[in-house]
Amino acid sequence: MSSQQERDGIERIRGGMVFGMISILVGFIGIISFVGGPVLAGVLLVVALILGILALIRLYRGFKMLTPYVPNANLGRIGSILLVIPILDLIGVILVGLALYFVGEKYNNGTTKVGGILTAIPIGFISFIGFIVSYVGLGNILYQVPASLTPQTPQVQQPAQVYQVGQGSLRGNVATLTLYSNLPIGLTSATIEGLASTAVAIQPSSLKPGENRVEITFSYVPPAVVQGTEYKLRLLLENGSTVYATVTS
Repeated sequence: MSSQQERDGIERIRGGMVFGMISILVGFIGIISFVGGPVLAGVLLVVALILGILALIRLYRGFKMLTPYVPNANLGRIGSILLVIPILDLIGVILVGLALYFVGEKYNNGTTKVGGILTAIPIGFISFIGFIVSYVGLGNILYQVPASLTPQTPQVQQPAQVYQVGQGSLRGNVATLTLYSNLPIGLTSATIEGLASTAVAIQPSSLKPGENRVEITFSYVPPAVVQGTEYKLRLLLENGSTVYATVTS
């Protein structure tokens, strides 16, 4: 079962079956209650009629939801409509049973297929048993396939934020500084602007979330570097972004 709509369709059909079975039972009690009094019988028959209408609505909507996924599920929609017409109600029972059979075939559930066959036999008691068997089979389908309850919202990746904390130092050809990062990210290269010097080693080369003390060894720093002079470092991150930091010699 690949979509929530399929699950919803099956659940609606099961709900329609429950209403239908209760409607039949209430209607049967209403008929035999005529002996005790027509008022009670009339009330029960009205209740049975309302439940029957609810059953047909749920069956119709359930088969409609399954139509894109289950071959011949549209037969159930047609059958639900025909059940309202006294002359054609037997045909409606047959079509609903066939639709249930195809639902069982689609989801490889033998119980639902057997229930569909029994439902398609237009004999009251047998169709009623078919409804019960189909109800159990459809429940097995729902049980076997976990629900995809709510579609998960795609997570938006948080951009990396890296910046210097405090002032760095440059001693010889080694720069020491503290960098803050909100995400784990790698440092790929470093250069000193204004000096022809690139990093030959960066420790650590991967930043962890939080503050990181970083030591960068450069290939060459001119001896003429004046103490107390501030230099700007250009740091390249693994995501292609650039971070600037300052160090004092």
